[in-house]
Amino acid sequence: MDSSPINNMTINLSHVAEEEEEASSKFKKLISTLPKEKGSNDFMDLYQYQGFWYPFSMLQAIISAQENFKSSWNDIYICSAPKTGCTWLKALCYAIVTRDHFNMENSPLLTNLPHVLIPSLEFDSPKNPSDMKAQNIPLIATHIPFDALPKSVQSLDSTKMIYLCREPKDTFISLWHFMQRFTWLQQGESDETTELLISFEEGFELFSEGKTMWGPYWDHVLGYWKQSLDKPESLLFLKYEELTKDTLFYVRKLAEFMGKPFSRDEEGEGLPERIVKLCSFGGD
Repeated sequence: MDSSPINNMTINLSHVAEEEEEASSKFKKLISTLPKEKGSNDFMDLYQYQGFWYPFSMLQAIISAQENFKSSWNDIYICSAPKTGCTWLKALCYAIVTRDHFNMENSPLLTNLPHVLIPSLEFDSPKNPSDMKAQNIPLIATHIPFDALPKSVQSLDSTKMIYLCREPKDTFISLWHFMQRFTWLQQGESDETTELLISFEEGFELFSEGKTMWGPYWDHVLGYWKQSLDKPESLLFLKYEELTKDTLFYVRKLAEFMGKPFSRDEEGEGLPERIVKLCSFGGD
């Protein structure tokens, strides 16, 4: 269920140009000093900041979040690098946390993508810092590496994190296909034979070198993994492959970790199984 909503993430070329024009002189000065790497298309060039690579618009949002975002005591952060199964994990967490408000027949997940229902730290907080938690749901998603998170989030004093990693080869292939579709959409192309500016082989080399969105990938994983060793009560580290192998087990584990364990009655009604079904492909 890791089919990110391309339409929601699409960055219009003219919009990017406007963003660059409106960027503060401080940010422009910073950008001019950063290492730059050509992205998979003209409007996705990457800039290295604090050891990681970001597209222009994302870097500006991350810096804004670092400077302005304040974590709340009960926040639960769903963290991952892109294309590691994060959409599926968001759906599972949302269904678990909101089961007191919705049943499986009227869940908002039936009509909305998880990206719409769960705010993003880097996408939403710079735009709506006071409104992003208006739904009174403690979930917040992010792709930001641990060391680049706002300090109030890093502390893990009264918040929790769930991190999902995935086998690097599968992550790259999923990311590659996503960026290919993204480029076709940006160029207004319906012909899927349109070539990217960077070939598959070049993309693989860049990924291996760590020059990918929110990369290096292994550094991204390592940052959260180390924190899970130091504070296992605050950071739950999951592997996509294990989640797919025994989803029901991890649904129960997620519920327990988020402070929403299933009651005996809910277990008797088969609610964990119904959540797995709701969040699975085809509902079967």
